[in-house]
Amino acid sequence: MLSLVPAGVQSAGGGLPDDSYTPENFLTLFNQDLDLGSVSLAILPMPSGHPVTHLGVQLSKDAQIRLINLDNMSGSGLVGTTGGELQLLLVPQGGAGMSEQPAVWVDPSGATWLLVANNSGVSGLKLLVNQNPPQLNSQWSHGGTAKSAIVANDVLYYAASCGGSYCMNAADPVTGNVLWTSSEHLANLHWQSPILVNGAIYIADGTHLHRFDRNVATHIVTPTAGTGGSIAPNTPQTIDDGATTTFTVTPNANFTISGVTGCGGSLAGNIYTTGPITADCTVSATFVNAADIIFDNGFDAP
Repeated sequence: MLSLVPAGVQSAGGGLPDDSYTPENFLTLFNQDLDLGSVSLAILPMPSGHPVTHLGVQLSKDAQIRLINLDNMSGSGLVGTTGGELQLLLVPQGGAGMSEQPAVWVDPSGATWLLVANNSGVSGLKLLVNQNPPQLNSQWSHGGTAKSAIVANDVLYYAASCGGSYCMNAADPVTGNVLWTSSEHLANLHWQSPILVNGAIYIADGTHLHRFDRNVATHIVTPTAGTGGSIAPNTPQTIDDGATTTFTVTPNANFTISGVTGCGGSLAGNIYTTGPITADCTVSATFVNAADIIFDNGFDAP
């Protein structure tokens, strides 16, 4: 991988690339035809203010995930060195011969995900940014045979094996749970990836182009917040049947969260995650002023 300076700008390397990334095992990859470039670089959005501002993921035919600081790909500031990735890990579902492009998704809470489909299944990895350097952490994986995935309207779409051929699947990207499987079967697939055009999913197999219209039931999740704090997003959310969603609950100064209820969810810190949504429901957040808290000794807090 090379980093090139913009046209007309003098490189610090006197005409050489501005930066480069080469795996330490590049000779093994070459000798065994395990192309590093079998999959394109995927860019991972980073929150503002983080020490790492530009982050990318490179997969290859050895099914390794390489997390790379795009502002210092070699880790040494030198062109032509080897190694330097922030993290090196195997695709959670295993497999090799990666020719499938991963999908990048930012969930409603702002967290970045890497979603990987290959001949051994599908997996979801969450980017942990509350540390330096950031790291990818596997959240789920499911076996089977799958092809390149995309995310549209917070739903993961990919072609997966079904009865000797392929079917299109729609899944919850947070859990990998399948929400819908097409009744129409696809012929043998190789590098094909689905695309989204005007709300419909398209994928080609051989000489045929298949169209799948999204026909997933949806429900409305309405967030409400009492006096003393806020909930985000604060507008009604349209959620696919069986999917989950998250809300960030923030108390005002001198207030604490009293409770968050609704939609079969649970609170972790200030993040409320609903259960699978099967009907319209409401998430309600309440807050209490610290001065009004009654302690066990029977006296009011000063």
